[in-house]
Amino acid sequence: MTIVTRTTSGTQITEQHYKMPAAPAQRKMVRMTSIDKNMVCSTKFQVSKNEPLPELPASCIRLRVCFAGVCSPDTQRRRNSVRNKGLMDTSLFPGYEISGIVDEIGPDVNTKLRCGDKVLLYQEEDIGFDNGYTEYVIIKNPENAIPLPDDISLEIGALLPNGGLTAYTACLRARPYIQDCEQRKGKCNLLVVGAGGLGLWATIMASHLTGPVGTCDRNVKVIVADTNSEKLTVAKKHGCYSVVHWPRDCYEEQVIERTKDVCPDGIDVVIDFVSSPRTISRATKFLNERGVLVVGGNSQHTVEMNISELAKKEQVVIGVRKGTREELLHLIQLVSTGMISVPEFNTFKLDEADQVFQGLSDCSIHGRAILQVSPVSLH
Repeated sequence: MTIVTRTTSGTQITEQHYKMPAAPAQRKMVRMTSIDKNMVCSTKFQVSKNEPLPELPASCIRLRVCFAGVCSPDTQRRRNSVRNKGLMDTSLFPGYEISGIVDEIGPDVNTKLRCGDKVLLYQEEDIGFDNGYTEYVIIKNPENAIPLPDDISLEIGALLPNGGLTAYTACLRARPYIQDCEQRKGKCNLLVVGAGGLGLWATIMASHLTGPVGTCDRNVKVIVADTNSEKLTVAKKHGCYSVVHWPRDCYEEQVIERTKDVCPDGIDVVIDFVSSPRTISRATKFLNERGVLVVGGNSQHTVEMNISELAKKEQVVIGVRKGTREELLHLIQLVSTGMISVPEFNTFKLDEADQVFQGLSDCSIHGRAILQVSPVSLH
């Protein structure tokens, strides 16, 4: 670490920066062994350690990736799901939920960042992952390199730009409806469908975004539903009011009765991160009049809805993808100040990538999974 002392307007300021070592000529990358023209992947991931280091254009930033969150699109690829090709199709960029250290800054870049600063990446562009988790990436838009405060680790930073931001945006979109429900009824029943990474984020955030700053709104009862009972146990640890088990082998009538037992007066807001035909159908059965359904899942299925019934009950359906850069900055501030806590996560070595994908596909890993792509310590 290099300590620099400078004087501004008579005030002495001390800055600390990491001294960056020279970048190696090659980089590590986790690659899929094969991808066909339909974007259907094989079932094996391998670590390659002799990939060429990406050249740095004058207007770009090169980032050394330290941590990469394993995102749901990555596990979907593992299950051979076919995704539509496109820039914002996150399945094209495995490892796009990343944090790391600024390695080099192009001479034409106008930024306050310096080499050695720790940042996370707001993903809105094709940064050339080339279908693999990679040790070095080129950031074409320097504004997408978001500085991390000292009190947020690079591990936690890797959780924020995708899972954290998506759940945060979903809760923001639902907030006015939650507040309206509280004004009308004195309370709000909120159902989170899915107890994975997104669901855990939403469980934490939902009641903290509607009450006074830094407090939990006790009028909002967060209920979590999932097919995996072990995931529901994890959800309980994250502060939800109650859980409801939706077993895959259970008759639909039984699932409905289970949910009604937990929420006898219905559901006012549903945040569905699964968004399958089955979960949407269930959600509309439980949803009260003037209720809102927030959908933000990765399901590629077409879902049929009774528009006449929606209109009759004055219900609202809101689609959520990923939030803005400004919302990400606000989320970072909330996490930094401790107003929002971080859900359970597990960190794995890069060499364990294939086992991690398998574990997530099998639902044997609970909470978020993070791959450590390169060491944090610098010399």
